[in-house]
Amino acid sequence: MERNRGGRPRHPDVLTPAEWRVLGALREGGTNAEIAGRLGLSLDTVKTHISNMLAKLELRDRRALAAWRPEERRGGLRAVFAVPTALAAIARPVAWVGIGTAAAAGVTVAVVAAVVAVAVLLVGVPGGGEPSAVVRAPLASSEATSTPAPASTVAATATRTPTATATPPPTATPPPTAAVAPGACTQAALGVDPASEAGLAADCATLLASKDTLRGTAALDWSADTAMESWDGVSLEGTPSRVTGLNLEGRMLAGSIPAGLGRLDALSTLDLTGNQLTGAIPPELGALRTLTHVYLSGNALTGCVPRALRAVASNDIATLDLESCALPSTTLSYDTYDTTGAVATAASYAFLTEGDDGVMTAVTTYEALRDGTTTALLIHKSDADDAPQSGVYDLVETGDIFEWKQADDCFVRYTVTEVKPDPAGTVPRKALGVEWMTYAFTGCSGAIGAGTASGSGANSANSSSASVTWGALPNLGGTSLTAPVVHGIYQVVPAGWKGATVVALVDLDSPAEPPEEFRSYSTLAEARQLPYWRDPALPEGWILESASIPDDGPRYGYCARFRTEERTRGDSEVYRNYAFRICGLHITGWYHPDIASWHGGASVRETRIVAGRPAMVIYSPEGPDSRPDFPINIWVHDPETSTDYHLVAGDGSISGSNIEAAIAIVRGLFE
Repeated sequence: MERNRGGRPRHPDVLTPAEWRVLGALREGGTNAEIAGRLGLSLDTVKTHISNMLAKLELRDRRALAAWRPEERRGGLRAVFAVPTALAAIARPVAWVGIGTAAAAGVTVAVVAAVVAVAVLLVGVPGGGEPSAVVRAPLASSEATSTPAPASTVAATATRTPTATATPPPTATPPPTAAVAPGACTQAALGVDPASEAGLAADCATLLASKDTLRGTAALDWSADTAMESWDGVSLEGTPSRVTGLNLEGRMLAGSIPAGLGRLDALSTLDLTGNQLTGAIPPELGALRTLTHVYLSGNALTGCVPRALRAVASNDIATLDLESCALPSTTLSYDTYDTTGAVATAASYAFLTEGDDGVMTAVTTYEALRDGTTTALLIHKSDADDAPQSGVYDLVETGDIFEWKQADDCFVRYTVTEVKPDPAGTVPRKALGVEWMTYAFTGCSGAIGAGTASGSGANSANSSSASVTWGALPNLGGTSLTAPVVHGIYQVVPAGWKGATVVALVDLDSPAEPPEEFRSYSTLAEARQLPYWRDPALPEGWILESASIPDDGPRYGYCARFRTEERTRGDSEVYRNYAFRICGLHITGWYHPDIASWHGGASVRETRIVAGRPAMVIYSPEGPDSRPDFPINIWVHDPETSTDYHLVAGDGSISGSNIEAAIAIVRGLFE
C-alpha cells in the first residue's frame, strides 16, 4: 500500500506513473482484485489509486474514469478549477488537527474566503468553458456553504459538471439538536402549509430528525427557523412540494447515513459523495422506488449494499466494492412443472438443459435435476396464489443460492450462475443459469410428475407442487437431518440411517509428481512455493510453524501447521501441539459417508457455504453436552482447481462451539 506522500513534490503529470498503470488495467476490464493480480499490487493500493484519480479528475465512477482521455482536461475553466481544490487541500490539515486556537481559526477562515472568492469569479468566466450548472446562493449564516441546483438539473445527465464549491472545514462538535417538536414542521418560517403539504411536512420532520446522525461534526443549516427551500443541499419540486433531491457532495459530513432517509418517498436524487460518512448503508434506502440517481462514493462505508440501489438508473455503487445484501428470505409456491418448457401460465416453471444444437429443452427426470444436466431455470413471476413476484426475481444476482423443494427428502439447492435477460413477450418470466450445489435424493426418482413407488415424499404426493425459497437457507445436518444430503463433493447422513447413500468415490490422481526430496518449510515465503498453497486469514499473533508436501500416500498438495508466537512444539505429534492445521489436497471426487451427529450429541456435522464454495464442518455446538475442547474440522472444496482444503483446529480460541472463528480463517484462503 502506498504511504502518505507527505511533503514530496507532486508529479508534474496529471496522473502519477503508478496511476497511469492502474488506469490502463482498468480500461482492460476486471474487478479491483483482478487488476491487483495483473499488476502485482495489493487490493488496497488499487482502491487508493482509483479513488485518487476519481477525485483528481472530478469523475463520477469507474466507467467515466475508463473513458477519460487527457484532452478532456484542457480549457481555461478546467485549469482555474484547480485553484479552489488546492486551497481546500491547504485547509484540510488545519481542520484535522482540530480548531482549538484563534490562530488556526484565522487561517481556516482566510482559506475559505479565498476559495469563495474564486468560486464567485468562476460564475462570470466567459468563453473558457461552461460555468457550473450549480449556482450557489448566499445563506443568512456566515458559514461558507452553498445551495445546490434543483434535482431536475442533476437528473438531466449522469455526468455532473464540476462546481467551484468551497468545502467548509469541520467545526467544533455542535450541540445536539433537540428532538423534533410536534408542529415544528408546520411553522410559517419553513414555508410549509400543513393543510395542503402534509407530505412536505413529513419530509421536513424526517430531515430534522436525521440531521445530527448525518452531519457528525460538520455544519448543516437545516433548521425549523429557516425556509426549507434554502436548506443546504435540499431540492423541492412538485405541486404540492416534496423533497426530491439531497445534493450534499463534499460537505465534510462525518456521521452515518440515517435510516430515516428511507422515508423520503419522493426522493429522486441522493448525492453524498466525497464526505467522511462511516457505517453501513441502511436497508431502508432500498425502499425508495423514486430514486433515479444515487451516489455514495468517497466515504468509508462498510457492510453490504441494498440490492435495489444497484438497479437505480444512475449510480456509483460498483465503486464502493461492497457485496450486495442477501435477499430477504422468501418462499414461493408453484403448482405446475411445465415439461414443454414454455412456462406460459402463472405458477409454472421448468428446469432446462442445452442440447448439442444449442436449443434449450425442459428436463423431465428427477435425476437430471441433480446430476449436472440442468443448466437453467425458467420460472413465471407469479406464484401459485397468482401474486406477482417481480420484486423478488428482479433483485436476483449471480452467486445467489435458492432451494427447489418437493419434500424433506426431495430437494435441490442451486447456485445462480447467470442472470439472463427476461424472455420477450407479454408473459412475465425470469430466466436464470443455474448449477446444483446440494440435494436430497431418496424421495424422488424417475419422471418428474409421473410418480413412482420408490421413495417417499414427492413421489407419493402431488409431484407437481413445489416451493422455491430465496434468501437465507438453513444449514443441513445435526439431529434435525432426516435424509442423506449431498453437498458438493461431501455427503452427510443422519445418525442411524439404514437406507440408500451415495457410493463413496475417491480419485486422488496427482496432476504432477511430487518432488523426490521431502522438504519442510518454516516461512510463508517458502511455503507459497507448494502446490495449491493459499494464505489463510491468520488470527493476530499467529504464525506458520511448518509446511510440507504430504508424505503419507499418493496425495498431492500441502499441509501446514500454524501456532501462536508463544507456543513451542513439544514431543507429541497430536493436534494440540499446534493451533490449527490446514491441508490443501488435489481431489476430483470424494463423498464422505459420515453421519450427521455422534458422540452422544456432543458434536455435529453440518453443510456450510464458505466464500461461495460448498463446505462441511464438524464442531461441538453450545448446549449441555458441549465440549469446549472438541477439535473443529472444516472441509472446503474449490471446484476450479479440484482442491479440498481441510482445517483441524485444536486451540482453545477456535475449538468447541466457536465455529465462526474457524470459518473466518478458512474464508481467508479465498479472499
